[in-house]
Amino acid sequence: MASCSKIDQMLQAHLDGELSSSEQVILDGHLSACPECQALLERHRHSTVELYETLAPLKLSRNLTQSVLDHLPEMEYTLLDVSGLNKRAKNPRIYRERMSRLVPIAAAGLLVFLAFLISKSWPSYDDPLQSPIGMVTALNGTVAYIQADHIERTPASLQGLTLKGDRYETNAHSQMMISLAGGSHIKLDENSRICIYDDRKIRIEKGQVFFDIGKDSRIFKVLTPSGDITVFGTSFNVEVSPESTSIAVREGEVQVDIDDLFRQIAPGQGIHVSPGITVLKPYTVDIESKTSWTNSIHPDDTAVLAYQSSIKSNTSSQKVMGHSGYLLQNINNRRIKQLEFSWKPNVALAGDRAGYLVYVYSENNEPIFKSYIDAAKLSNAGLTTLTLPNNTSESINARQAYVKLIPDFSSGSVETQFTKCEAILSEE
Repeated sequence: MASCSKIDQMLQAHLDGELSSSEQVILDGHLSACPECQALLERHRHSTVELYETLAPLKLSRNLTQSVLDHLPEMEYTLLDVSGLNKRAKNPRIYRERMSRLVPIAAAGLLVFLAFLISKSWPSYDDPLQSPIGMVTALNGTVAYIQADHIERTPASLQGLTLKGDRYETNAHSQMMISLAGGSHIKLDENSRICIYDDRKIRIEKGQVFFDIGKDSRIFKVLTPSGDITVFGTSFNVEVSPESTSIAVREGEVQVDIDDLFRQIAPGQGIHVSPGITVLKPYTVDIESKTSWTNSIHPDDTAVLAYQSSIKSNTSSQKVMGHSGYLLQNINNRRIKQLEFSWKPNVALAGDRAGYLVYVYSENNEPIFKSYIDAAKLSNAGLTTLTLPNNTSESINARQAYVKLIPDFSSGSVETQFTKCEAILSEE
């Protein structure tokens, strides 16, 4: 059996589909018997997904291969210069000196040529084919607008369109509101900065932001320096400082993820996250007082009409797909070693499969562990079962447990019909 260090070197190649058949057999055999390497593979996979999502706005709009080939100079056939070849063989130093003087010139020319091709093929956010995902619907004071892939700051304008990758920053005397496709609305307090990856994924870089999330079949992700926030149709406040992040919920369901920690918080509750935290503890918060700063931000009537007519918004027909779950009984304070899932293969449904975020809670809403079901496994027609190990060492006193499955549509839109979830428990 291959060593764990050897397997570690194969994991990224496996995710990239670069392993040979024999290497794949070795990897699969090791993973089936090694929970540690299974967990390491999941971490690799999550890192790959995060890297892909982060760099997605910078992806080239088309393949450059053919453009480069089309512009390469034609090769002309010439007779072999035997005399010249003999001279070069007998006097290599002279010819090396001549070539060394030409190499920098040729390299510089090649770089200029490639830069020209890339500039022509690089995606432009002014491209009318790229649909806007939002609009500025309220402005109090001057707000800086930074277009995707740019560093120049220009004043944001009322009814200004928002594209993927755009950033906004308020100053000490300004606030704003952005309305996104799908019926979500974001309010920025003073001295705040955000980056809008798409209409369901936002990064808060600093300051205070209030979210009123429209109902949709997709989860909404808010990224902060302290961790990620996963939400459905809900409203909540997030405050980010250099030292910590605070989340307070007005209504709906909010889940906070920081590394291996996670916690669900209810309306009227908050969570404070700081470096080195080991437990997420909800506390009661005066949500009306906490969000009173939003009362001074009023959407402009004309901007709202423009938003409704020009930005696709499906709030009337969309329903939150949310999550499915399983109740595990007779846990009786024993540790859950692993979960076993079964599902029905549905080859009739075409398209890429969705992956699943898996969260396990006790009956008292205490987190037990979390994991991830990879879409590739659900797409494998030969698989109808899989096992998820509990890689945490802690045990929670619980008579029952609840398993929450949240579809992750970043990999595909086809959901899986799970038929069973069972817990494998430690000995009493």
